[in-house]
Amino acid sequence: MNPIKVNQDKSICEHDQLKAAYALNLCTVSVSQIVDYKDLNVLEQEYELILNNLNLHNMPKDQALLHILRQILDTVTFFRIYEGDKMMLEKKYQQKIKNAIWNAIPSFALIAVGEPYTFAISMIASVGMGYMNYRKEKANILTEREEQEWTLQRSAIEQFNALRRELFDTAWRLSDSYKFDDKYRLTESQISQYNSILMDSIPLRKYERLDSIKDNFEAYPPFWYYFANAAMDVVNVYKNETAFDDNISAINKYTQLAEQNYQKYLDKDIDLLRNNYIRSACDLEYAALLLDSLPRIEDNEKKLRLCKINYLIDDAIKHCGSKLDILQIASVYYLRLNKTEEATKHLRKLIIENYNTKTNSQLLSLIYLQEAVFDNKKFIPNTLKYKELIQFTDRMNLIPWVDSEKELTKEHLRNINELFLNNQKDQLFSYLEAIVNTIFHKEIISYNKELYNRHNMDESDAFFEDTIYAEKERTKVYKKLYYKEDEWKRFTADLSEHTIIISLNKHINKLLRSLDKLAQVAFNLNIDPETDLKSIKEVLTSNHSSYKGLLIDETKSSITDDSIIQQIKYLENKIEKNEFEFKDYQRLSSLTLTTIMEKFIEDFVMNFWTKVIAPQNAYKELANIESNFTDFCNVEGLPSLEQLCSQGYNNRNIPEEYKIFDLFSCFEDGKKIEEQIRIENNLIELFKSYEEKGILFKENKDGLTFTTDTVFINNHLNTIPNNDATTIKNKGRVLAYFHDQKEWYERHVDIFFMKKGFYFRLDAKMSTSKLTFIPYNKIEFDRIKKGLKYKNEIFYQSSQINLEAFYNLIRNANNQ
Repeated sequence: MNPIKVNQDKSICEHDQLKAAYALNLCTVSVSQIVDYKDLNVLEQEYELILNNLNLHNMPKDQALLHILRQILDTVTFFRIYEGDKMMLEKKYQQKIKNAIWNAIPSFALIAVGEPYTFAISMIASVGMGYMNYRKEKANILTEREEQEWTLQRSAIEQFNALRRELFDTAWRLSDSYKFDDKYRLTESQISQYNSILMDSIPLRKYERLDSIKDNFEAYPPFWYYFANAAMDVVNVYKNETAFDDNISAINKYTQLAEQNYQKYLDKDIDLLRNNYIRSACDLEYAALLLDSLPRIEDNEKKLRLCKINYLIDDAIKHCGSKLDILQIASVYYLRLNKTEEATKHLRKLIIENYNTKTNSQLLSLIYLQEAVFDNKKFIPNTLKYKELIQFTDRMNLIPWVDSEKELTKEHLRNINELFLNNQKDQLFSYLEAIVNTIFHKEIISYNKELYNRHNMDESDAFFEDTIYAEKERTKVYKKLYYKEDEWKRFTADLSEHTIIISLNKHINKLLRSLDKLAQVAFNLNIDPETDLKSIKEVLTSNHSSYKGLLIDETKSSITDDSIIQQIKYLENKIEKNEFEFKDYQRLSSLTLTTIMEKFIEDFVMNFWTKVIAPQNAYKELANIESNFTDFCNVEGLPSLEQLCSQGYNNRNIPEEYKIFDLFSCFEDGKKIEEQIRIENNLIELFKSYEEKGILFKENKDGLTFTTDTVFINNHLNTIPNNDATTIKNKGRVLAYFHDQKEWYERHVDIFFMKKGFYFRLDAKMSTSKLTFIPYNKIEFDRIKKGLKYKNEIFYQSSQINLEAFYNLIRNANNQ
């Protein structure tokens, strides 16, 4: 027998065994990560990169394994995330890459001198590929909202758990068929431990935990990529520490360990995937490590390293399939190596695919101009390429072009650089205006809905804008409402008790909180209450004469020239006296949020333009501000910056947090009003709680009423004699109403609950009514006689009322 033939057969057998074990482990780890991470994005990644990317031709021909894989794919397909959600995450990642690129490039001014493409590769490498970037974010800074948003459904986890168990059963059959050593097969506990380690947010601990389990992963090549990646995370921690010189030995140690493990992954990798994203990621991270080491090595070794780096970048592109984040990073690495032909080819593809279009078109226009500077023969062909580029993106995004070769001078290029910066500043100003205006627009609609949509009218948002058309449409609706007495009463009742002030105060502060948050996120600054809010007070307290046109049919009233604050007081007085007419509605409709806040909004935008945007001299600073705008839009649920420039948005409500502007301070008795509102709101909540519980009445509720319905109360007040009704109204607002009909021959009882006490009214058809105001703190409960006492006399008893609960209500009201 030929010994060589025997050895070949043995070698093939071992290769097949490793391939079978790897195939099994690859699928098992993938499903286990879906279960252990409990995250929709991880599910999506595992589906795209592993489970739906298997090279079935190279997979072990095992029917049981193929059957379970089909089940897994069917299950994953059912639970996959929406394209829109994927796009949102992709945009977030692209923004990080964009920031890294512009922070890695020292300055555009370099196009006129020396080395054209001096990139700080470590900045770009630290972001990593999208796959790893998300998983590291998940371990570190994923917000609670994002955790909830991406959590996998319990039903999905249960189904994947069942499939995972079935995979482990398949493992036994597969290991028996291929006779591979059981040490190659990863157990459920080993995989769970591995997944737990990958989620560790402390780099050194993560590395050492991986080091302790590495012997179990000989038949799972991706382990060695993650092992190397963890070592590089340790390197980055040491590099970021202040005592850098003291860390050199540790940096060198973990850099060498990373290099060894990147190479070990590449040596062990088996071709089981059609497109190997993890291999591409490994290639580029390994290339970044080697690029970073070039300045510190000898020339003869440098040539070998450059060959290795070129191989790694080419290999990354070869295995990446349609993953554009790989092409993005590879193109920047090509630029770092001055391989502009390869870089431009891939950058153009990224632009055509609409991937990070703005950044890539800027890079490409920079390359075209750079080439023309150093080689005048390229001016004409690159001019043509530049004109083609304009068809894919906004020309304002690009490095400005020159009209002739004569303009390729240092002085003119400095002018180009300045023009480019000014264009980007103008664009940032447009973005800032768009964000602020859409926040303002949203708050205008919210305020107008609160005031003018008390009955949930079926109207679009356009109906509640502060436009002339919208105001005309609302006026038509409320003019019809004015002639429907009950509906007008309800509308007026809803406006009673400082509703206008409360609504204005709430929405001004919601608007200011949103703008303050924008200032914090975008510029790391805050609204200054001392200086920035002066314009609001000035508008509120200055004479305001926009109401004159509303008073055509009456002699000119001084109210038309009063301040907005005086106008509000006038209108609230009319509302409390039940004298609010249609002409008063017209006055109210002119007290818009736009009128009050427009000057502040203009000042806000100009203030941050003057203070922050205009003084910037480096594009990377402008790029960082744009990135901050994008982050703000993502958090607040706004569309992209480009969309915002052309349309509004519907944003979720901003929670009540803190008061930036105190509207009440603009009124002479503002603090008193605010305290009164607080007490009355507490009382209303108290009365409503008793109303909802229904504990005041015993079983028979006939003839008994307890309500906080304002319209019902006002309607009832209109049925009692004018002198009693006037006395009650002059005392203040009725917060709740109680009625005990009693028997027909007895006098029935009305109780009108107010802030400090209630009016107790006895009435009957055959006798004179009696109206008494009784303060809450003067009422006692006689438990023996089962009655309420005032001035030592029982004034109310009833067998149908739970009087102890009634007395508790009175005591609670007194404590507000």
